[in-house]
Amino acid sequence: KRWGMVIDKGIAYLKNNPINKETIDVLYLLAEARWRLGRDQVDPPLGDMTNTWRQALHAFDGGRLGVFAQTRLAQAAALQEDHPGALYRLDLALASAPEERRFPLQLLKARSLAALHREREALALLASLDSPQLEKTKRLDLVKLIGAIRLQAGDAPGAWSSYQQANALDSNWTSLDYEGWEKMALAA
Repeated sequence: KRWGMVIDKGIAYLKNNPINKETIDVLYLLAEARWRLGRDQVDPPLGDMTNTWRQALHAFDGGRLGVFAQTRLAQAAALQEDHPGALYRLDLALASAPEERRFPLQLLKARSLAALHREREALALLASLDSPQLEKTKRLDLVKLIGAIRLQAGDAPGAWSSYQQANALDSNWTSLDYEGWEKMALAA
């Protein structure tokens, strides 16, 4: 309901104001509202959702907003199984993303690489992200994704090892991740 109100007010504001520095934020907020409303639908209107983000990106493609738009367009491409398109958008986002946004973008990139059966590249990317300073939740996401990609590549022992690392980090992770639990069982 809240996002619907953002859309209504955003459209009204944009009708009365030319695109300028102040309206850019409204345009991006409108695009995010359409994204949030659309993604929760049984059959998300990805065309409408991506069109709004393309308009926002066309109006302003720099800084944090440009990274955000490229990320949303990459997510939409991946949802449509357009993994080359997702990789293209992710590379654009990563080129100017601040350090704190790079990790989740690289996880998305690894998922798209794996979807294209480029598991070696995906695993190499994920290995480059591992460091002793990585916070626990990020490490958990990392080792779970490594496990899933190893399993996809036919390396069940490697996948099992990754899932055991996930269990060491958080023994309850499978209670919230049924797909991960299933993959761990397949790797056993």
